[in-house]
Amino acid sequence: MLHPVVNGECSQIADFGVALQFVGQQAIHTGLVYRDEEARLKIAHLLYHKNFQKTALPDNGFFCANAECVVNEARRIDLHARLIAMEDRQEIYYAFRFDSHCFDRNLRAKKFPVGYGLTCASFVVSVFHSVGIRIADLSSWTIREEDTKWQTDFLEELRKVADSTYVETVAKNIPTIRVRPPEAAACVMSKTIPVKCSDAEERAALMIEHVAKLMAKEESREAPFTEPLNRTGEQSSASKAE
Repeated sequence: MLHPVVNGECSQIADFGVALQFVGQQAIHTGLVYRDEEARLKIAHLLYHKNFQKTALPDNGFFCANAECVVNEARRIDLHARLIAMEDRQEIYYAFRFDSHCFDRNLRAKKFPVGYGLTCASFVVSVFHSVGIRIADLSSWTIREEDTKWQTDFLEELRKVADSTYVETVAKNIPTIRVRPPEAAACVMSKTIPVKCSDAEERAALMIEHVAKLMAKEESREAPFTEPLNRTGEQSSASKAE
């Protein structure tokens, strides 16, 4: 169950979980949330090319849920500690094709093969897979026409922050599978793993419906959500889907 973030806090998160950012009824961004040593709620997320951040969790359209995919207490404690210790000055490349075991045991990104990288959603999946918690059955994901269009369109955004040579190497890997932000969140929230694509799609649709109802209730109280983050982590009046 997703819960709204209010004043940078979501009391339902005990140790770590997943966050989804919405603009309207569109889930545009995801990341991992966790309690730091002082029990403050933080988010670890890939905002864009070479823009990985670990910061306080903003209010702007974020909803959170606990990570139900890790049921073993010892593994929860271990992963929670790794998230806290994860280095925040990492140059993580943004790309569509990815190796879901791209972090070492200390959650330090390994060297990416040419044309490989992560999106916000594949970052979430890869953190779990890299520590031996297989939350997504990636073999069940297929190339979807709408994802290919999204990847192609997003190259224009990537050209704004990366050199043309890098963008061309990314373009060569289109089409490829895409884990969408709400699908990644659905995998983290599932007690039964690995999650197949069809199940992730179904659960994602239910999450979006749930959040739409929460937003409608919030709007009826005349307390609109704040603006989404832009690619630098600041508030912006416009944002593209991850």
